[in-house]
Amino acid sequence: MARDALPDWALGLVIVAGAATAMVPAAGMLVGISTMVASTLVPTQPTAAWSGSGRALSS
Repeated sequence: MARDALPDWALGLVIVAGAATAMVPAAGMLVGISTMVASTLVPTQPTAAWSGSGRALSS
């Protein structure tokens, strides 16, 4: 239907815009998923020189 109504160059712009629109939320989901996977595979350990209260621990 769009092929009949639009010239080839405009149809190409619509297709590229649709693909770019789909990539933006997919990239955000990929960043979230990769963060969860990385934190699962490599758990972080608190260091001995730093406490959670924001003050350095005395040695």
